[in-house]
Amino acid sequence: MVYADQQLTVHLDQQSMVHVDQQPTVYADLQSIVHVDQQSMLYADEQSMIHVDQQLMVHVDQQSMLYADQQSMVHVDQQSMVHVDQQSIVTDILFQTKILSFFVHVDQQSMIHVDQQSMVRVDQQSMVHVDQQSMASVI
Repeated sequence: MVYADQQLTVHLDQQSMVHVDQQPTVYADLQSIVHVDQQSMLYADEQSMIHVDQQLMVHVDQQSMLYADQQSMVHVDQQSMVHVDQQSIVTDILFQTKILSFFVHVDQQSMIHVDQQSMVRVDQQSMVHVDQQSMASVI
């Protein structure tokens, strides 16, 4: 079980996918189901549960899944699937399978860059670093 507030970030297991936006949304994959409402972001699967508030939503796991903040919703999973919502934010992605090397650029006040060593940076008062063991921390 993982809980994140405005100053924390979230680390999930290998099999987690999450998609959150400001409006009620349901996202489902083979191994998890996500329900999101406007005031509380709830993620649940067999191995983890996450609550993230509206002002900081960062999700990074071991298989290169990225989730940006409230103002730019970007979800990237290991198979290079990209979902962008909230006013059709433009996203560019370059993904390489096992190297964890890809680049995501969002044009609405947010930029996420991931290098070959899995460094993730979110420009809106949040910085996330993920190492090879998928440890996430926010500065």
